[in-house]
Amino acid sequence: MFFGFQAWLGFKTRRLQRQLTNTSYNFLFAPPPEQEWVSLDCETTGLDRKKDHIITIAAVKIVGTKIMSSERLNLTLCPLTALNPESIRIHRLREADVQDGLSPAEATEKLLNFIGARPLVGYNIKFDQDMINRLIQPIIGIKLPNKVIDVAPMFHDFRSKQLGQGDIDLSFKTIINTLNLPIWAAHDAYNDALMTALIFLSLQNKNK
Repeated sequence: MFFGFQAWLGFKTRRLQRQLTNTSYNFLFAPPPEQEWVSLDCETTGLDRKKDHIITIAAVKIVGTKIMSSERLNLTLCPLTALNPESIRIHRLREADVQDGLSPAEATEKLLNFIGARPLVGYNIKFDQDMINRLIQPIIGIKLPNKVIDVAPMFHDFRSKQLGQGDIDLSFKTIINTLNLPIWAAHDAYNDALMTALIFLSLQNKNK
């Protein structure tokens, strides 16, 4: 039997709704508000998606062409494992900074109520998406159903139109510099979410 894309999407959504173990999160399947997105970033205890844990999540809403910096989310989680020295060197968060952080259930509630059904924007967002799914799936039974948008391939498409074929540097710093956007301290989840929101809006404007 042949399913069109919309039929397949409807089937997938209904299956996820049946798997949802907490119906108070049914709003994740509502139509998202028009022209609204959420830019987010996570800092973690490491880069192993199967072993490491989130220690901070930051997100900021984007409405139309504006970044709603007053509508921000900045969560610190108490990690389930000890921080390793290498990760401390990168994100500069010590055990003492996170020991009073939120539990996974508390963080899940705050995060999902903030993002709602909005599409999520990020840089290399698959990593953040995987880490968030590890956090929330044991609590609500499903992975994030939200649409995700990665600014790295958006930048690749933009530069390909300018430069034609060839290697394109997709590092975060290069993207920021090429688009003449402000740089704030890296490996701070809120700074990274805010800079990613700026990249998203800049590329949207250039692709009009």
